[in-house]
Amino acid sequence: MKEGEGVTAYFGRVMTVANEMRGFGEDMTEVKVVEKVLRSLTTWAFFVECTQADKPVNFAEFDEGKKEWFTSLDEGFKHTVKLGNDLKLNVKGIGDVKLVVDGITQVITRVYYVPDLTSSLLSIGQLLEKNLTVVFKRGRCSIYHPQRGTIMRSRMTENRMFVIQANVKELEQICLKTDEEENQIWHKRLGHVNYKSLRTMQYKHMVNGLPKVAEPTKLCEVCNLGKQQRERGKRYVMVLIDDYSRKGWVYLLSKKSEALDKFKKIKLKVENETGLSIKSLRSDRGGEFISKEFNEFCESSGIRRQLTTAYTPQQNGVAERRNKTLMNMVRCLLIEKQMPKWFWPEAVNWACHITNRCATASLVDKVPEEIWSGQRPSVVHCKIFGCIGYAHVPVQLRSKLDNRSVKCIFVGISSESKAFRMYDPDAKKIIISKDVVFEEGDRWDWSVNEFGTDTFVVLDMDEIQGNVQQNNEGIFMETQSEVTQHGEMSGARDGDGAQ
Repeated sequence: MKEGEGVTAYFGRVMTVANEMRGFGEDMTEVKVVEKVLRSLTTWAFFVECTQADKPVNFAEFDEGKKEWFTSLDEGFKHTVKLGNDLKLNVKGIGDVKLVVDGITQVITRVYYVPDLTSSLLSIGQLLEKNLTVVFKRGRCSIYHPQRGTIMRSRMTENRMFVIQANVKELEQICLKTDEEENQIWHKRLGHVNYKSLRTMQYKHMVNGLPKVAEPTKLCEVCNLGKQQRERGKRYVMVLIDDYSRKGWVYLLSKKSEALDKFKKIKLKVENETGLSIKSLRSDRGGEFISKEFNEFCESSGIRRQLTTAYTPQQNGVAERRNKTLMNMVRCLLIEKQMPKWFWPEAVNWACHITNRCATASLVDKVPEEIWSGQRPSVVHCKIFGCIGYAHVPVQLRSKLDNRSVKCIFVGISSESKAFRMYDPDAKKIIISKDVVFEEGDRWDWSVNEFGTDTFVVLDMDEIQGNVQQNNEGIFMETQSEVTQHGEMSGARDGDGAQ
């Protein structure tokens, strides 16, 4: 690098040479080009104050001389680092640092504690090794994460340094996203599933997108309230379970006589997906399951019936246990964000979706969805039920001066498209949208405008195809059915149902 030459001009010369070498068949990857640029920079370019922003990540090592910045520090770790001027410094520890940039807190991992270092240094090479993208352009440095986009930006100063202004003192005044809070968020996102299942799912990589979860230090108040109460009433939902994979489905009914129609739908669905036939159906002796029409359909379809004896629910234990799991989760989902009870249909559907992606004692190292589909599911799309989200309004539905988003409540995901189901309390309708910005810590203030509704109007923001009505006052089916690929199907009956 020439004396007095700027980084931009020098980088342009390097790229010209790199392109010529590629023309001669040399393997000049972007990583190699950046490494060559960094090696040839003068000494001043290696002293850069740095930090990180947004969420806790595990992607790079930093050199840090301020011991008080560490939230955790292993002083037993010993190492040495070499600066650009060949100066070697002793590393006397490694740990985590929490910094604030523009009001956003970041937990940075694998930070080297170097007492003799006066400035914080960022290893660009390690950023590249972790598949991050570093771009130097027009006096700016930007670091991009492959999933979250831009996570850090900095302008070049007069002395040709890229400095990130971080404020550690703000950490005492803001609410940090600690490991405990991260645990609670995923506990809430997955319907207050127990922490043992969360740790098992993460440790054995049963789903994608789930971070490491630690043992909680305090009890979850929502779990204590939701899992110790018993809802009463006469509302019903039909739950069917595949005995082999433990994957479940739920169908909302307006009356028990609809059970046969729903069973016909699930029969067609599972047989199309698996190429197998239902061999056996296990259920209790509820009138909807022993009717003449139901028996004739099973007989014509070659389905063997298995009915439990009176007052012996343990003969249908799988379905009984699933009924309890779903109801516990539904109560927790409604309590968490203080949602009105008339949201129970949405909560039931979301609880079923979550349960299919959570560990169960009957399966080894896999979740029901993976057993059923053969593909490991992801939980990245999971949000806290009832949290606030801002759904984008397409240009077709707004004028130039209208708001570009609408404040809604997350109530699940769409079964027809890859999008979220968002409830608009002001318009009293369900919005299907894939462009949503979530605030999982916020909830709707129902004390201001709590109301019930007999129907939800469903508006698909992507297709703009009009309104579709969805019944919200179904009944909570006291029976469940369990479908199996290998020929077993069972059902259970919950005496009181849910409210």
